[in-house]
Amino acid sequence: LAASIARNKRKTAILTLYALATVLLLAWRFQHYAHAPSVLVPIARASAAGIYFNFALVLLPLLRFLFSRRSLSFLRVVFPLHQALEAHAIAGVAVLGFSVVHTLAYIGLTFTHPALVASFGWVALATGVLLVLLLGALAWGAWQRTRGRYDAFYYTHFLTIPIAIAATFHAPWFVQVASVPLLLFLADRFVRLRFMAEPAIVKSIHEDGRDIDLVLRRPLNFTYQAGDYAFLCVPSLSRLEWHPFSLINATSDTGSLAFRIRKSGNWTQALAKLSVGTPVYVDGPLASPCREMHDCQRLVAAGIGITPFVSFLEEVRSSGVCPFERMHVYWLERDEVSFGRFMPLLEELEGTLGGKLSVELIVRPPAMPGASNTAGTASPIGRLVSVRDVDWDQELVRVRERGLEGATLFFCGPPSLSKVLARSTRVAGLHFRTESF
Repeated sequence: LAASIARNKRKTAILTLYALATVLLLAWRFQHYAHAPSVLVPIARASAAGIYFNFALVLLPLLRFLFSRRSLSFLRVVFPLHQALEAHAIAGVAVLGFSVVHTLAYIGLTFTHPALVASFGWVALATGVLLVLLLGALAWGAWQRTRGRYDAFYYTHFLTIPIAIAATFHAPWFVQVASVPLLLFLADRFVRLRFMAEPAIVKSIHEDGRDIDLVLRRPLNFTYQAGDYAFLCVPSLSRLEWHPFSLINATSDTGSLAFRIRKSGNWTQALAKLSVGTPVYVDGPLASPCREMHDCQRLVAAGIGITPFVSFLEEVRSSGVCPFERMHVYWLERDEVSFGRFMPLLEELEGTLGGKLSVELIVRPPAMPGASNTAGTASPIGRLVSVRDVDWDQELVRVRERGLEGATLFFCGPPSLSKVLARSTRVAGLHFRTESF
């Protein structure tokens, strides 16, 4: 525990302040109703305060335009980008947890003090029931993202609008608590909408196996940094759906915006059928944790997770400036052919950076009886590929033993592997960061 705290000082400090503020708020509200006829009343009131406090906090990590501004980079020092969505999730889970306590307390009061509950009026009771249902649906949608169902996650998050309206009628003082964060969030969204007043146009689109290479004509005044991403909306497919993708071309490529997109759902399958000239709205650029990549000594990319790194490496090739002293990239794929798209870039940089960059290509062995790991095999891309299951505990302990204790590993890929790497970095005494938007 002490080692984990030492590796995550900022995170520990922020979580400590958050926990302290929450405890003080709950204690104050509990004490305020301590003389109520039932202990369930102060429990219900304290949990309500916890709900509204966290509802206010849940919006702050989503101020994407604000955190993307170069002039406000000090905000990213205090609140690192790779922890923004984690903070959003923590506040969201807290809202759900306090809602369960609040609901159970009032269910108990319904049986023990029915007259007291009835005195609150039908508006509070009806909106309370509605909020339970809406929050349950929102929690289900958030869980669906961990299972790869982005559409369920995306559409259920629109429920925050009726949730905020119902909360205002349920407890009018909700407006006082949430108004400032809500206004900041709306202002952030308004500015982003102003920046994307004109759509981009598809310059070229090409299917490459499981992936799509999409190139758009770059809108005027669209300036970004290596590692940034943008949300794309194609009105001809859906006017409501916005999907985030990493930009993969160097910032010096002023004429276009390039994306590499894996076909993984109905929307991306339909995207592959677009024609040149189709209008596409671009919400961005937005800062991602990849802006902090130059501090990392190990990169792990699983599948299409290589794309956030590509823009960073394209910038190195374009500018001729290498911001890191030594970096090793593990790139994991299902098959050897999937490595082909970005291998020219990686091999060029391996050769020109004088040993500062090394790349290891890894394919999982076939799930067949008798299959075994091999050190390497020839592949269709003309490059040695390791066919093995990586034991990340052992791999990262070896990294530490090579004199890189305290090094940082950056990951982009599926949540299941992110959990494995987060645990393995703790075991090895390394720092861990992950791409998240």
